[in-house]
Amino acid sequence: EETGDFVSFVIQNVTRDVVNEVSVNEILFANAGEAVGIVSSGLPSDVLSERLLALSEEIRKVIGKILNCTVTIGIGGVCDNLINISFSYRQAKQSALADGYLSKMSNGRFSAASSGVKADAYRGYDTNPLVNAMITGNKQAALAGLDRIIADHPMLHPAELKFVYITIVNAIAKTSLTGNQAVEDFSNYCLQFLEILNKSQKVGEIRGLMAGAIEKIMDYLEKTQSKRKRKVIEKATVYIEENYHRPISLGTVSDMLMLNASYFSKIFKEEMGIPFSKYLMEYRVFKAIQLMKDPTLKIYEISSLVGYEDVQYFTKIFKAIKGIAPMQYREKIN
Repeated sequence: EETGDFVSFVIQNVTRDVVNEVSVNEILFANAGEAVGIVSSGLPSDVLSERLLALSEEIRKVIGKILNCTVTIGIGGVCDNLINISFSYRQAKQSALADGYLSKMSNGRFSAASSGVKADAYRGYDTNPLVNAMITGNKQAALAGLDRIIADHPMLHPAELKFVYITIVNAIAKTSLTGNQAVEDFSNYCLQFLEILNKSQKVGEIRGLMAGAIEKIMDYLEKTQSKRKRKVIEKATVYIEENYHRPISLGTVSDMLMLNASYFSKIFKEEMGIPFSKYLMEYRVFKAIQLMKDPTLKIYEISSLVGYEDVQYFTKIFKAIKGIAPMQYREKIN
């Protein structure tokens, strides 16, 4: 029985040699019989898919001959940036499982991937605390989140930890970035760290590299998002001005902006100097005062017109901001 190091060596080197004819660059990492490869190519998508399918047969035969074992290969779809790699990976895992099933039916034996990693296993890791900490700028909490993932999965596969990284990058891109160029720039920036992670096959070493990558990504986000933050807040305030009379919450506005609620709350307070909820209350009170100039409107009507169906709650909010009840304030200004 071959050692894990030798198996990894064979898989990586054979795969690299075979795909070299269609690849501009490739990232390969392997462990105990499973290899994950990311191939970068200038070929058209359909041509690349067809060539990789043919080359996979060559890879299968060569590795099988050297290691005297059955090899199952799955190929994921072509994607144009790092953000979509996690989906391509899931396709490859499902393809490998399907390939193994077909082998069982035709050859009388089952030949699935030899690693113990299950398809989509990395999706079971709770990356939300880590992602939320990253997009809110809390480095200590982000690193604690990384350590929690590792501690909760003592048998963590190195390849899976690398895809945890891709999952994190994907989540940040979806919740904190807008515009194709911003996503592409972020993807390219994060790709360099994936190449660095590829240098190690041990969880402990990968953890250290990921920690460094996480800190640098957070610094990158901080530097590149300042102008965007201002634009996001402008959109949020315009939305409030146009919809203050309707039900509004931090969640509805962050969803409208396609942002993580915690991240939106943080940048709103940074840019405006007050929390979102207080800004909304103050704006509604401001509009209520304008409506008080119309003597035909009752206080409960004004309350409804500025988004508060409960007049008692409106009175409480108004008094907290202006120091006196709405009726008293109206008498004062009139």
